Amino acid sequence: MTWNTLGSNTTARDHLAVVGDPEIGGADQPRPATIHPACFPEPDFINLFSCWQGFKGLGAVPLRSAIDPTLLPRKLLQNISIIERLISVDGERFRYRLAGTAIEQAAGRSLTWAYLDEILPAKGYGAQVHRQLRLLTELEAPVYAEGAYLTCVDDRTGLRTTCHLMLPLADDAGAIRYVLTAQTFGTLRNLNHAPFLQADDFQSGRMAIVRTR
Repeated sequence: MTWNTLGSNTTARDHLAVVGDPEIGGADQPRPATIHPACFPEPDFINLFSCWQGFKGLGAVPLRSAIDPTLLPRKLLQNISIIERLISVDGERFRYRLAGTAIEQAAGRSLTWAYLDEILPAKGYGAQVHRQLRLLTELEAPVYAEGAYLTCVDDRTGLRTTCHLMLPLADDAGAIRYVLTAQTFGTLRNLNHAPFLQADDFQSGRMAIVRTR
């Protein structure tokens, strides 16, 4: 099953016309444009971004120790995860420190302590996530991305969309060591889906640096 098998499915194509908007950025562009938080399709993402801004204090990026879970949007808690950035002589790796129940349910497995390069596919969704993380760490700025998973269950094709917001967090020395993320999922076609880690294909959508001013 590949993305091209969707053929002329108008719902899918209409969605891709939105998430692939070249004004925001695409895979063929060296760096995405920016997006204003008010343009997030998820209202709770706007609230989470405002919380992140409030935790910053005088710094450009909030400390992880400054995050107060009780102030995060309650409706979004099950969609929130924290990713840890590990740097060694062998290079850079990322792993989940914790993951919300909605994300683990969509993934089809526990994610806590799992390394992203071990559980995410090298191409498609995995490539988009690692590109988000590279942009976030290089620019020390939040990154927003969209995409869609294609799965086939019981000979029925399912199309699931995703919105993904990544917010950088610093350690006590000021280095970007953690990422506060929020990820939601929607359905465009059929309700039958395999876990997104087992998706037959993934279509990257728009990706953008979030304006912080």
